[in-house]
Amino acid sequence: ELLSPTERHLLQVAALLPREFEARTLARVVDEDLDTVEEALGLLERRGIVHRTERGHAFVSDSTVQVIHTGLTPEARREIHSAIAVSLEELYPDRLDELAEELAAHHEEGGSISEAVAYLERAAQRSSVEGGYAAAFASLERAIELTALGADASHDVRLRLYRALGDVAFAGRVLAQGAERMAAAFELADALGRREDAAQFAMLRGLLLCHANRVEDARRWLDRARAIARELGDGKLLCEVTVATADAVARVGDHGAATSLLREALPLARAARDIDVQVRCLAGLATSYAAAGDANGARDAMWEAWERTPVEAPAYRRCFLHGADMHVQATVG
Repeated sequence: ELLSPTERHLLQVAALLPREFEARTLARVVDEDLDTVEEALGLLERRGIVHRTERGHAFVSDSTVQVIHTGLTPEARREIHSAIAVSLEELYPDRLDELAEELAAHHEEGGSISEAVAYLERAAQRSSVEGGYAAAFASLERAIELTALGADASHDVRLRLYRALGDVAFAGRVLAQGAERMAAAFELADALGRREDAAQFAMLRGLLLCHANRVEDARRWLDRARAIARELGDGKLLCEVTVATADAVARVGDHGAATSLLREALPLARAARDIDVQVRCLAGLATSYAAAGDANGARDAMWEAWERTPVEAPAYRRCFLHGADMHVQATVG
């Protein structure tokens, strides 16, 4: 028995939805009332094409889905994906973060590149908050790839995505791949004359290489970032890069160089009134002094770090200080 036009259209839409689909979603996409769609699904169920699941319906055979995909023209596929994206946004306005990956895929297939990029960025933010850094990294990589396809994609969007990618790579220890992407980001920023962005990407690449134990390569990139910050006369940026460089040299035991760099950074942090960076400098100085056997210098720096940390300071800052304090106590008593 031949399928009715409604049944054929329902199957075409359902084939582009996730494996399990809801009648409510189908009804919105095909612009039919829910009773009509549920009746059509009942007929398709009796024909053995779909079956009921806990969440709605699914195709009985994957080969049926493949046949439907093959029969769709590119234009029809784009139109259906666009309709699905709009319908999901209308049906589930409170679940857009949860559905971000699915919405990104439908918008991409529907040709709405800027919307796809926005949802991939949203998915990355959600994944990062949940600790899913690998998923966040993958979403941002795809978003960056798509910006090359969007006619209206701005360089600002691409650079913002690269910055987010660098932060995710560092937080999630995606070291080698993250460092490689930061090199591409640096080249883009440098070619655009965006020197501050270039310095940030050079610093992020240096930090990632440092944590991957490629310290010499890391120093070269961190030195490049410091040179750009000096050229720009940006004290805040110079301070940030100098502290990062100090962390890098301390990792390989060069506490003399770390001490020199932190002494350079501390006045910059004070000038910028950046308490977080001041505390990082002081704690770093404390551990460097302790490693050099300067017990008084270590204790004084540690005391000042605690003095600058209010009781209501974030837990991460107090944990960082406790770790530095324990290191100093273990080293110099």
